Amino acid sequence: MNIGQFRRTQQQSYITSLTATPGTVLVESPTSSEIVFKDICGNLSGANVMNNKHSYYLKFGVRRLAAYDQTFQLKIKNASNSDTNEQVIESYTVKKGNITDVVYFEVVISPNAEYNQIVWTLQRTVDDYNIVNYDGTYGRVMDISITSYAQIIDIMDYLKSQYSGLEYLTSIGIQGPTGLLMCINGEQIRVGRSGIYEIDNEMLITSIGFVPKEISVGTLEYFLMDFVY
Repeated sequence: MNIGQFRRTQQQSYITSLTATPGTVLVESPTSSEIVFKDICGNLSGANVMNNKHSYYLKFGVRRLAAYDQTFQLKIKNASNSDTNEQVIESYTVKKGNITDVVYFEVVISPNAEYNQIVWTLQRTVDDYNIVNYDGTYGRVMDISITSYAQIIDIMDYLKSQYSGLEYLTSIGIQGPTGLLMCINGEQIRVGRSGIYEIDNEMLITSIGFVPKEISVGTLEYFLMDFVY
């Protein structure tokens, strides 16, 4: 058994920023091919494409609608728009309200294959069939802004370079601010109210990344991790 420690200041960057180009996806109604809805997407190309070797961080905002709730799924797909080639990440609901309000979400995405599109699929209701847009499509259209899309840096490569014989971690203890976002073995995890998160011999940790918030210009919130390997 060997022990070590990693401090936030040992690395300058924890994510690599990528680009998602805003776009739309046309979706036929299951009841009529003449009724087409419009979902919002982010198109990925080149080095921005997701793959199953990495995990990704996405932060996006959804503007409220005055008269309607918005229940939707976040998916990653390929531009062919084939329902057999997609991964559902999470489901959300944004309640109706003041249209100047934007609700923000952040999520860790660990793809099970390669994908070149992020799609927000709105759950359609009867009301959508009674709304005709200027371009001939039907239904509500979400107003989504992508605040950040990035690849999460796996610090295991750094740890292996610093500690001889380290292949994986068997225990970790993390001290950090409440809500600190982490990605451990591809899973999204946050530090709780106690400011401490621990894994003690429950699994072998082969990848770990952090998404600390910027608390001032050029300064990220502090954390440290004690570990056994």
